[in-house]
Order: sequence, then C-alpha cells, then structure tokens
Amino acid sequence: MTAVLNAIRTSGRVKTPITKFDYPRLGPGMLWESAARKIEAAGGCVVTEARVVGLHHADDRVSSVVVEHAGTRHEIRCEQVISSMPLSTLVKSLEPAAPPLVREAADGLTYRNFLIVALTCRKADVFPDNWVYIHYNNQDHSSSSPSVASILGSARSVPSVVR
Repeated sequence: MTAVLNAIRTSGRVKTPITKFDYPRLGPGMLWESAARKIEAAGGCVVTEARVVGLHHADDRVSSVVVEHAGTRHEIRCEQVISSMPLSTLVKSLEPAAPPLVREAADGLTYRNFLIVALTCRKADVFPDNWVYIHYNNQDHSSSSPSVASILGSARSVPSVVR
C-alpha cells in the first residue's frame, strides 16, 4: 500500500513507487554467495566453475546433473536443482529430450543483456533518485539490443564505491 500511495502523492519530489532501495554492497553476486552458503549449510551441494552438459530426468523430476570441469565429466545425483543458466539452454540439456513443443517454445525465448557501468563523479548527489532509467527507442528486443538501461546514482547506496 505504501508503494501505491508514494506513486500518486504530489509533494514536489521525484515520483517513485519505492522510498528505499537496498542494493547489495558488492553487487548482485552477494545474493548468490549467500544462497550458496545456506544451501551448503542445509547439506546441499553447490557446483561452480563447471558447465552443465546434461540434466537427466524422469517422472517430471531431475534425477542427476552431468557437469564438465577441466575436461572431465561428473554425474551428480540430486533431488532438487537451482539453475542460473538461460531456460533455453536448460531445456536443450534435458535427457531424454523435452517434447518438440517445449523445445520450440524454449528456442523462441529472447533475453535482455544486463550491463553495469560504474561512473565515478566528484560531485555528490548527481541524481535526485537512486536510479535513472535510460529508455532506447528500439523495436528490436533481441538479446543484443537493450531496451532499458539503469544507472546507480548515489554512492550512499553502495558504501564500497570509491569516493
């Protein structure tokens, strides 16, 4: 409800549906590191620096993941999988292969690129809001054509920013 009220108020300040945005101090990787610690603490296995080459499944569940690291393949039995690969790649990794309709739908997915540009400014409070959105007038929404870019606008939001 607060977000709705803030969005419609006209107090002369910049309109935004959020009054506070908490961004990980060292970037979004901190979220994945925290998740990995919690998974491992619960007895789970987190594999990094490896390429998934197969997801074996049966009865609507993944039963094992085949990963390749340093030229060697390993099969890891599992009950649950959390994947960071694009969904289209995940579908292509399924063994046995997904039905044709599923593969076709996965092949039709498009993705946006996520690009972070760090700007160092000598002046404090360059932007009145934490985020500035830059919209591109581009009808091509393929993965190589960004439709929205954002700039983190305050060093207060990220304390580890070089000042």
